[in-house]
Amino acid sequence: MNRYYIACQHFNLIQSGKKHCIITAFLNSPMILQMSTLLFSLRGVPEDEAEEVRDLLTANELDYYETSAGNWGISMPAIWLINNEDLSKARQLLAEYQQQRMLTQQKKADQTLSFVRSVKEKPLRFIVYLSAMLVVLYVSIKMVFEFGLEF
Repeated sequence: MNRYYIACQHFNLIQSGKKHCIITAFLNSPMILQMSTLLFSLRGVPEDEAEEVRDLLTANELDYYETSAGNWGISMPAIWLINNEDLSKARQLLAEYQQQRMLTQQKKADQTLSFVRSVKEKPLRFIVYLSAMLVVLYVSIKMVFEFGLEF
């Protein structure tokens, strides 16, 4: 009886007095017989990663839906699986995807150079850029003092 009440509550038809109609119409519906399963929380996830997860689920024909954080950002943004039978396949696909993403992100991090590392690799370029900045700074300060003394 409890899951029938949940179904009626979900369809907002308790107020209209159509409780028995909903129960008989959706008695064999998978929506009543099973609950959705949380697959992937989107809180703090970059948009490109979320889009890739959506594409992965769509490409593998897994039924899902997404909840947003809401207007105030206090709800749970997540991707939910509709069918519980797909959970093991989806988790396996997600684990493989996250392993692959970790490797690509590490490669990107290795490619971005830190300041010290770039100075060590190309010291002449660093000296030229530093000299140019010092010349611009010197000319700017000199002009300020020259114009400032004339007033």
